[in-house]
Amino acid sequence: TIINDFSDQVNTLEMSQSAYLADRTALDAAVGWRDALRLELEPAWPIRDLLFGEKRTIRIYDAAFRRLLAARAVCVKLDSAWLALTSNRQHRDGSLELKTRCDLWTTHARIAHLVRSVHIWLQRDALEPAIIVLIKAIREATHFEIVLQAHAAFLIAIQEALFLDDAPVNTALDNLFNHAHRLASLIQSHAHAPEDTPASALAAIVADLDKSADILLSLPQIHSTLSATSDLEWFRQRMNK
Repeated sequence: TIINDFSDQVNTLEMSQSAYLADRTALDAAVGWRDALRLELEPAWPIRDLLFGEKRTIRIYDAAFRRLLAARAVCVKLDSAWLALTSNRQHRDGSLELKTRCDLWTTHARIAHLVRSVHIWLQRDALEPAIIVLIKAIREATHFEIVLQAHAAFLIAIQEALFLDDAPVNTALDNLFNHAHRLASLIQSHAHAPEDTPASALAAIVADLDKSADILLSLPQIHSTLSATSDLEWFRQRMNK
């Protein structure tokens, strides 16, 4: 065995060589995909020059949609893992295979609930209210200066609501998504024979996921936001299922 120390993001439980390499590949894929994601926005004139003339504006949109797409991508990855796990009906060893499959089902369901809840929170509670305010202001505007002011206020609103400039929140969300991606990759790679799933790898990933969720929900800014929207207990229930 070797120590799983390729990143300070992950748990230091021992894994076999093959489990280590597979887990490293999954994490690299998650980080690489997110880092390569960029928003290319080319509005038609005159909107391009009037509303998107500053590079800062594009950076805010890029950061906001990268966050939403990263959350959505993990949800899709977990859905694919669930499909792979549940569609395979070739059982080799009844008792062991069934127990392992049930353990994976339970773990997957708990993490998928949490990640999907984060995605819903980001979109429903953070982004959509700001969009509604912007649309209302545009519809009621009597001259273009009001539109400019509404758009500027919208940019500030989504920066704050999505915590785009908050390094601890960024790190906590990135880690949560990365570890969920690792779990989905582990499930998919052993869906044909769940009983062969490395117990050490699964334990390390689950430990990392639980730690990431605890850190995210314990951040004062996240705690106060979720408490204000009555979602704090909702998140905790999904984390503990």
